[in-house]
Amino acid sequence: MTPKGTETFQKTFLQIMEQLIYGPFTVKAEIEELDEDLSQSVRTAQNTEEIIEEFQEALDKAFKSSYRPIRTIEKEPHHKTLPWWAQRLTILRKKVNAKRRSYQRT
Repeated sequence: MTPKGTETFQKTFLQIMEQLIYGPFTVKAEIEELDEDLSQSVRTAQNTEEIIEEFQEALDKAFKSSYRPIRTIEKEPHHKTLPWWAQRLTILRKKVNAKRRSYQRT
């Protein structure tokens, strides 16, 4: 049994490949027929690199639309407000810092 993301990836990838080979308004083709047409287009292509790039783009699109992105570790820590820190304390802190700056300038 395959995970849901894998099934979604397979369906999305097949749809993208059908659109690449047959055009945007296609009737759903069988996998074997799609495979044969893809093989034929690779054999008869003038520039194989373009087909490989299109294939890679199709893989990327299918992957991005099928799987959630993994959260990356952020390089800079976020300075979140602390839950015990009240609005009144924030105002007092700002006033103290302002008075400290003015004192240091004199």
